[in-house]
Amino acid sequence: MQPVLSAEQIREIDRLTVENYHTSSLLLMEAASAACMEAIRARLDGNLANKKALILCGKGNNGGDGAALARALSRAGMHCSVVLFGKFSETSGDARTNFESVARLASFEAGSHESPPPLTFIECESVGAWEQLAKPRSAYDVIVDALFGTGLTRPLEGVFL
Repeated sequence: MQPVLSAEQIREIDRLTVENYHTSSLLLMEAASAACMEAIRARLDGNLANKKALILCGKGNNGGDGAALARALSRAGMHCSVVLFGKFSETSGDARTNFESVARLASFEAGSHESPPPLTFIECESVGAWEQLAKPRSAYDVIVDALFGTGLTRPLEGVFL
């Protein structure tokens, strides 16, 4: 059995990786998304094509991980619905970079009814908006929680509760 690391230890590992190995947090997000993608691929017996994923993202770096994962899954043939809990304008840094990429892919106008864009990107700003989104509209093969990471220090409230 592998030892469990605390949130503080994980944050310190990330910090040291960025500082000592000159690895950007954007590359750490890509590495996290690649590891998650492989876990999803294994869970679905290697078949990602024509599957659907719902990826719930916070505004911080964990949400940026989710956005990177959505891009990777869509390249593998999955349709991903990315829900950002908050406004795009409230994101920053490398998380914002990943959300920008998802937003561009979601708005790609070369799609058609037969071949829609590989991603859907939705901003969810309230409990009411989430209640509308959460109504069972379609089944998902995978639901990913990319809301909070190791930086969460406050109790959950609002839509997250």
